[in-house]
Amino acid sequence: MRKHEIKVGQVLYHNTKIAIRERKVTKVGSKYFYCDNDSKQPFNKESLQYTSEYTMHNIQLYLSKQDLADKNEYDKLMGKIRMFFGQYKPLNLTLGQLRAIDIITSSE
Repeated sequence: MRKHEIKVGQVLYHNTKIAIRERKVTKVGSKYFYCDNDSKQPFNKESLQYTSEYTMHNIQLYLSKQDLADKNEYDKLMGKIRMFFGQYKPLNLTLGQLRAIDIITSSE
């Protein structure tokens, strides 16, 4: 994985149960960065993720709303395809491949 170029003031995005939430970067270090309202939670610059060792509370940030929308679509299509084929092991498919499979399996 590569480190993302994160800058103070940059806005990143993540899903909540209700809506998309924006997070503004407040501090950047060599390996971690911090966001508003979470000044004590370090986010990894490579994965853009905060992972707690003590709770199940993990937050994945995205550089743009489009990246987040693509991830949501990927998860939705992967779920549909797994249900269709009864396949639950990890599949290494791109979003474009999932869209093509969805079109084929949806047309009857």
